[in-house]
Amino acid sequence: MTLLTYLLYPQMMLTVWGPLVVFTLAWISRRWRERLSPAAGFWSTLGLLVLPGLMWWVPYLPDLALREALPYRAPIAWGAYNGPLEPTRLQWWLVTVPALIGFGSMLLAGLYGLIEEGAAHWRIRRLSGRREGQVVILDVSEARAFTLGVLHPRVYLSRAVWEGPHRQVILSHERGHARSRHPLWLALARWSRRSLWLWQPAGILLSEVQTWAELMADEAAAKAAGKPALARALQDMLPQPSRAPALSFTSASTLAQRVRQLARPGRPLPIGFALLLALLYLTLLILV
Repeated sequence: MTLLTYLLYPQMMLTVWGPLVVFTLAWISRRWRERLSPAAGFWSTLGLLVLPGLMWWVPYLPDLALREALPYRAPIAWGAYNGPLEPTRLQWWLVTVPALIGFGSMLLAGLYGLIEEGAAHWRIRRLSGRREGQVVILDVSEARAFTLGVLHPRVYLSRAVWEGPHRQVILSHERGHARSRHPLWLALARWSRRSLWLWQPAGILLSEVQTWAELMADEAAAKAAGKPALARALQDMLPQPSRAPALSFTSASTLAQRVRQLARPGRPLPIGFALLLALLYLTLLILV
């Protein structure tokens, strides 16, 4: 097995070269994505983050003419082993370790995500509270608000937020998360980040996806409660970002970006360009 043959094995393509191509594209397009609208930025960035993980699940079709024309073997598809016909012990480890790192990391990340979601629901059930329609009011004094539930998202507000001056705008913000099913998509983003633990750019993309999700929810809050009300709520959160009620991962830089977004709504993606971008993602998904 020559070095070039080894570098072009499916395990190496999926563990090394696939993520490298995707993250290079993310770096090249970073300035362009910053000027997008929240929804366009969210979906384009989420696509870049999950592509390297989804590549492992492309079906292995050895008889497909296009695949046979490629200079390397097709993806291993669902973890099916593809190595030398009569490997030595060293060759076996060389093609097995990348597969274990890639596919094994995805399985462990998925298991961790399930445990994380279950633990979050368990902690919430231990708190006392009451229902107000589709909103759960938690009997805690701290200002807290979040949306929880991958399959059935539900809004949770603390008593301090429910009785506070910004209840309407914060409630509209969280309902925006629920309508867009952000708990599901953010869980997928965290799964991809944990699967790609070797790649630092995955953490940067996850942070971007989370910020775009907040900007999308802010957009929903501005439509429901008005931009002035949203601006007042964000202004009250700026002095104490660690206690910001509407975010579970709020930072001062994220809050500042949310304030700037009020004055710069961003550009939506034209339908034709969105289809072209989806085609590019699909091409990378299949060919790598």
